[in-house]
Amino acid sequence: MVSSGAVPDLEERRWVGVASWWRGGCLVAIVAAAGLLWSWPWFRPHALTAVWEYDDGVYYGASRALLHGLLPYRDFTIVHPPLIAVILLPCAGLGHLFGDPAGMAVARILTVAAGLVDVCLVYFLALHQYGRTARALALAAAALYAFFPATFVADHTVLLEPWTNLACLAAMLLLSRDGELSQRAAFGAGLLLSAGLSIKLFAAAYLVVAVLWLAVARRERAGQLAAGIAVGVGVLDGPFALAAGSRFWHDVFVAQVTRPLDGNNYVSHRLTALMETRTLPLGLALALACILTVLVAAAALRRGRGPWAPLTLLIVVALLASPSYFEHYDAFLAAPLALALVGLVPRLRQAPRRAGEVLLAMAFSLWAVASVGDASTARPWSDLRVLALDIPRGACVFTDSTSLAVAAAVRFDPRQCPSSVDGRGRLLTLTHGWPRSREFYPLGFLENPTWQRETLAQLQGASVLLTSSDPTHLPEWTATLRRYVVGHFARRPLPGAVAAVELWSRTSR
Repeated sequence: MVSSGAVPDLEERRWVGVASWWRGGCLVAIVAAAGLLWSWPWFRPHALTAVWEYDDGVYYGASRALLHGLLPYRDFTIVHPPLIAVILLPCAGLGHLFGDPAGMAVARILTVAAGLVDVCLVYFLALHQYGRTARALALAAAALYAFFPATFVADHTVLLEPWTNLACLAAMLLLSRDGELSQRAAFGAGLLLSAGLSIKLFAAAYLVVAVLWLAVARRERAGQLAAGIAVGVGVLDGPFALAAGSRFWHDVFVAQVTRPLDGNNYVSHRLTALMETRTLPLGLALALACILTVLVAAAALRRGRGPWAPLTLLIVVALLASPSYFEHYDAFLAAPLALALVGLVPRLRQAPRRAGEVLLAMAFSLWAVASVGDASTARPWSDLRVLALDIPRGACVFTDSTSLAVAAAVRFDPRQCPSSVDGRGRLLTLTHGWPRSREFYPLGFLENPTWQRETLAQLQGASVLLTSSDPTHLPEWTATLRRYVVGHFARRPLPGAVAAVELWSRTSR
């Protein structure tokens, strides 16, 4: 016989089960909405295989060169750690079999998948930080990350931020485990942090905070964490460092730390974006949104627990200190800021909490609409694969952007046709002591004789030029390079459907 007291218990468990299913469904909905948001630009014709960025072609091109037996830093320049080239090797292999546009498409799909895993990691990190009963806060953190403007910019093509976040957030989840932290978990977290560092140096912020956090909270496991980091760096970066010698250190670290101020740092970018707002009311609204967001973040930094507030502060400092800034850099800020902000909500009393939530939602919404609106501007896409029909198989192709060669399915052996995977990055490795008072672009290119000589040598070995604009008017090229193009190449007519590229064929040696 069942006692009368069992009925409420059964009813309570039933409602708990319904609530659990509801919250699980909300997480699935957030992940699905994020995936749709990040991938919707692909649904326009030819967009999935089109040229989206300069950088994504560099990372895919580095992997393609590695597939052909060339090593970064020793045989070609890339001013980032080497792990992204290793991660993309399966995609480069598919590109070798079915064409590079197919390989790039798969790489983009995998990058979105990595970003969606990041959303789930933020959710579980919030549960560990604020307790299993705070599932609503965890959903809020996941939503903030998923719809953060910079994640839209960073996750729709092959950029470093989603992959770095994947490694670092997974490491923090291991360190956030309930109960006693095992030696294996601490060592594994160190390996994951080293993987993040081996993708992009910004992961150093996670590494510093994780070491300090463990040294304070679980000091007995700090040694295992440090050992995991050391072993990971040795395994992931050691072979490339041994092969390239001092060039590894110079290209990955020195070139980034000493890179010239290019007029697009974090502060100038934000001020310029605000001043270029067309209407005064919207400009004031955006200014208010920025102020409110900063105030709420500052409150979270004062009152937050765990590593997220100091991590947010450290990443903001790194962004402010960086001589160059692009919108996808903010994707590093998305996770710690979201986790710090949701942690502020339970600390406010009922009325201020509601007001704070409304103000934060307004600020974030305005910021998101403005940023995503700029990032998602529609543009016409061309199917550059038709150009491969006019380029002889195996012909050496010079291009000012590896992304063009990838999108055009150009096939050539990089061992027989020397070319820069990252021409702009190569200039950074050659630039020393550029004065802050002088504009770097395009003077940095024009006044560097080594870069100009290397470009001329590549032109002399090329049979075809594939450039993003008229090579006789490229601002980075001196008159010598332009004269060489005019004297040895002729522009070829392109199909009407192909826009925004130039194709030139050699006429004489």
